Amino acid sequence: MEDNRIYYLDHIRVIAIFFVVFTHCHENIPLDNLLVKSFFYSVDRMAVPLFFMISGGLLLSRDYTNSIGKFYSLKTFRFVITIILFAVLTNIISEFITTDHSFASIIKTSVKYHNGIYPTNYGSAIHLWFMYPIILLYLVTPFVSNLVRNTSTKGIVFLILIGFLLNQGNFFIKSLFPEMFIFNLMGNDFTGPYLSYFLFGYIAINRLNRNYGNQYLLFLLISITIIVEIYLDKYQNNFIEENHWYSTSLYIAISSCLFFLFLKNISLLNKKRPFIIILSNCVFGVYLIHVCWIYIIMGILTKFKLLEVQNYMLLFIYFIFTLPASFISIYFLKKVKFLKYIF
Repeated sequence: MEDNRIYYLDHIRVIAIFFVVFTHCHENIPLDNLLVKSFFYSVDRMAVPLFFMISGGLLLSRDYTNSIGKFYSLKTFRFVITIILFAVLTNIISEFITTDHSFASIIKTSVKYHNGIYPTNYGSAIHLWFMYPIILLYLVTPFVSNLVRNTSTKGIVFLILIGFLLNQGNFFIKSLFPEMFIFNLMGNDFTGPYLSYFLFGYIAINRLNRNYGNQYLLFLLISITIIVEIYLDKYQNNFIEENHWYSTSLYIAISSCLFFLFLKNISLLNKKRPFIIILSNCVFGVYLIHVCWIYIIMGILTKFKLLEVQNYMLLFIYFIFTLPASFISIYFLKKVKFLKYIF
């Protein structure tokens, strides 16, 4: 039987989830050093675009002509259940750890007000923001798939550039010329800020040969982009959120696309490694559950009065316990018949 698995994508998934967990760990400690904070966000925020790219590369290469209804029904059910389950679970755990409310009250509040669907409020489950744009991308996937599979690579690249220009580029232009809002008047949101990542993944995985670009040059360009982000924060003596967010930062768009190509071209990542495949299969579940584990570890540290340790030691503790706890819990939860369809 032919093995069609793309091994470097397994490695990229695992690298990306490491960065995501690290992001949410350092968001739970006070980062007083502007340069450190800027560096962390400049690097680890390349992770989520990698997930968009992987999804785009795998989904847009398929033909949905005779299976649109099935595709929608399966994905819609899975994502709605996922949002409700982990919005409620995360909020129950966070409220239990951080408040003195009764357990019954916590459950009632989480189910009624923080279920992520109605009202559309996910409370402490801040990581679930990702689920809403990925749902939107899945909704347009069958139609975008027909478009890209019948379009030249140059044509798709042009569409990617238009998407980045109208979204991330729009914020970049307005940072230089505050009165320049012509893209807003044009209805710039027709592409959406995440579609370009989706399309880039399709190009990078399906249209570009391996060893596309010089590794040293790619690394240099990624480094320059990160240095510019840090410099801008330092120059204004302020953390500029728009320069570090996926939908608004042209710097993140550039560095994450280059980072994907950089990782793809590393020959060591294109080897079959059973352990990496196991981890890769757990990544979606880890994304969903890791914030729960951060709150659990926070509760344990609070109980033993260890939250006063030095910031970077606290970051290390969060990360070194959250990551394996998330993987191990998802590995066993996936063995439950119903839950394996969610993860």
